Amino acid sequence: MADSRLPMVGLPATAVASTACRATACRARTLTLDQRGELALGVLMGSRSAAQAAREEGVSRKFVGAQVEIARQAVQHGFDPDFADVRARADERVLFRLPITGRLIQRLGLGLFLGCHSCDSGVLEQLWVVLGITKSLGTIHNLVIAAALSARRINEQADLSSV
Repeated sequence: MADSRLPMVGLPATAVASTACRATACRARTLTLDQRGELALGVLMGSRSAAQAAREEGVSRKFVGAQVEIARQAVQHGFDPDFADVRARADERVLFRLPITGRLIQRLGLGLFLGCHSCDSGVLEQLWVVLGITKSLGTIHNLVIAAALSARRINEQADLSSV
């Protein structure tokens, strides 16, 4: 049985070949991104086969296949509206889901009116811009009046003699 080890080094021959490839910078490792792109596009467009491209560039067919797959995915993502602009979508990631109820809309309207000192039309605009909800000016006015009446009742019931 022949020994598959190199006599002087003591490593398996495949390990040395792999190390030699790294040390001498295999052709695939020396290709720039543009060269890799041209290689893959040539195969994708059908101007040459994967085997022919591998022979001409001095790389493996496996490497050509990997580059073609990367290019194919890039083309698909380029035309897919969900992947059109990844950076723009980063801020659109859903952080949590919130059910929009009538009570929430009332609280939001009052918060804008009282906390932000917004006018009735400003509350309407924010409901439309942020939530896409249309309400009438009278609805916002009635909401504020109802909150004022409720606050008046609460204030009248409070014992403020010790203040």
